[in-house]
Formats: sequence, C-alpha cells, structure tokens
Amino acid sequence: MSFLSFHEGRPLFVVQTGIVAWEDKQPIVDWRWKTVSILSRELHAAAALLWALVSSRPKQLEHVLRVYLAPVVPSMTEAQKRRLATALGKDPPGFSDTHLGAAGANTCVMSILNDQSAVDPRFLTDYRRCALLELESEAWSPSIGNACKTIADLGGQGLSTMLNQLSTAAILRVLERESHVVIQLIGSSEVSDVGVRCLIDKGVEQFHDIRALPQMIASFGH
Repeated sequence: MSFLSFHEGRPLFVVQTGIVAWEDKQPIVDWRWKTVSILSRELHAAAALLWALVSSRPKQLEHVLRVYLAPVVPSMTEAQKRRLATALGKDPPGFSDTHLGAAGANTCVMSILNDQSAVDPRFLTDYRRCALLELESEAWSPSIGNACKTIADLGGQGLSTMLNQLSTAAILRVLERESHVVIQLIGSSEVSDVGVRCLIDKGVEQFHDIRALPQMIASFGH
C-alpha cells in the first residue's frame, strides 16, 4: 500500500503481535496478545473509530471502564489530598459510578462507561495514565485496584501487567500527537480479530509493511 490514503485524510491501521505501546521503542513479545493501532489525522475521526471498536467488542466483555492513574505527590498536605480526591471523584462526561482506590504512588480512578456519545475525547488522551478497559467479570473494582498497585503507568510494561492480571480484559488507549492521533486496542486474538473486522467494515485500510511504518509516520507532516 502507498502512503496516499493517509495523505488524503483516511485513517489506516496496523496489526502487531504482542503488546506494542506506540511510544515504546521495544514491543513486549507475548503471543497471547495482539495490538491493533489506528492512525488518524484528527481526534474527532479517531474517536468515532474508538467507539466503533468498543461497540463491536465480544459479547462477554460487557463492562467498559475508564481507568486513570492520578499521581499523588508525597509532599502534598492532607488538605491538598482531600481536594484532589474530591476533584478525581467527579464523573467524567459519559461515565458514572466513579470509584477511587489507593495504588502505591497513584490514585486509581475507575468509572463506568454509560453514554459514549457524551464522552469528551480529551478525557482519554493522557495515554500513559488513562485507558479504557473491557472486562468480563463484574467484580472489577478490587482486581483492577490490585493491578494498579503494581504499575507506575500505562506504558508497555504496565499494560502487560494489567492484561496478565485481568486475563479476560482488553485495553484501549488514545494518543494525540502533533501530526496524528493513534487509537490502540490491545487484547487477545479473539478481541483483536473482531476489531480488525470492524475496521474493515468501516472502510479503514490495513497497512501491512511494518518495517515501512517509521517512514510513513515521518511523511505525515509533508
């Protein structure tokens, strides 16, 4: 495939084996997981594909949560910590039932998706700290809280830890760059294959030559 499609403003996607955090130089090789990365020019178009992926997920993954790892600075006073907890406890647009849990140097903020049309995509773009989780189990709060205690952020290693502790989960992240936006879906082959079918049905083209990906990204601004 040439780079023409992206230059014309149409999104593209790539599929890679393992956990391939977009910002990490080295992927985490793990044959249990696949990473689907969608590249788009604008956040608005990327968000539409994000919700298409969420809607097309396997039926057993019926719970969709926003997880945010809020850093807690050791020098904060108790009054500052209370104000932070109050701010974090407010439901983001499109989410409800926000719950806070202590997670080492972070506060783990968990909210249930209840109206994707009301979600402000800017509440999802802090990709090292924010992600959407698709889960099967209803007992999600303790398990996610425990997983959050063992990770510093949602980079590649943190994603690996989260997926391995929540074995039925899939994770979605939103990265907003100066020249492009990336949506990442990381999950089992079953989940990623469903996502790929959804993208193909939406007319999104797959970019197959992973080795040429850096060249394509470098050409985005031209």
